[in-house]
Amino acid sequence: MFTRRNLAKAVGLLALLVVVSAPRAWAVESAKADDVARFLAGLEPAANSPLAPLTRDASWQQHARSLKQAWSGLEQRRLAKIRAWSAANLTDPKPVVLYMFSGPDFLYVDAFFPNRTTYVMSGLEPVGQAPVVADSSRRSMGAALAGLRESVGSSLNYSFFKTKQMRATFSTNRFKGVLPVLYLFLARSGKTIHDVTLIGIDGEGKIVPGGTRDAAQGAKIVFSGGEGTPQQTLYYVQTDVSDHGLKKTGFLKFCEELGAADGFIKSASYLLHGN
Repeated sequence: MFTRRNLAKAVGLLALLVVVSAPRAWAVESAKADDVARFLAGLEPAANSPLAPLTRDASWQQHARSLKQAWSGLEQRRLAKIRAWSAANLTDPKPVVLYMFSGPDFLYVDAFFPNRTTYVMSGLEPVGQAPVVADSSRRSMGAALAGLRESVGSSLNYSFFKTKQMRATFSTNRFKGVLPVLYLFLARSGKTIHDVTLIGIDGEGKIVPGGTRDAAQGAKIVFSGGEGTPQQTLYYVQTDVSDHGLKKTGFLKFCEELGAADGFIKSASYLLHGN
């Protein structure tokens, strides 16, 4: 028979379960963006991060080994050479860099134009959501991380993203959109992420909250190159910069307000021969 005494015991037990389990759930969900970025990049998060225990999983350790090997080759073959060329030849740097048709290709704009105040990247690829690792079970972690490696594979191997491949991997992988790849590239480039905000760019070129109707959707990432270095800002905006597309957006007004800038066109330079 279910008496008041039994009910009181049940309520007390439920309260105990809530007290015991809530801090763990809260801690997992409060993982810092920088810890998430390091985790996705195959780098150890902070020792006190709720993500630290997940690095003992075999799938993450395989992910870390794969990226370490890929990054070692990339650094030797390309990035170190680009940084040396940049230091010798790009001697009048502007504080802003505009990188059209970029997709999530932060690696190369950072290598050619290091230590700039503001980076503006744009492409047709969806922004996605800030990646969350904690709600992924250990069982699905291996597939999720493998999908992320697939997303960055062509960039690591060939220095550019393949548009058709991006459309497929960014929509079907566990970590969707541009943001997870930006997280990975920022962490692997030695950056510390301080803040991530989903934004929109309205018709007047003003920043509005993300999700605002008729605004170009984007993300704002505040980061730094290391302890004691100035903070920098990276904008990624999902927008069409064709002649037709620019008539519908305030993206160029947004760029103009940032002042004098260097321009960077790389893997999509062939697009400039069209409209």
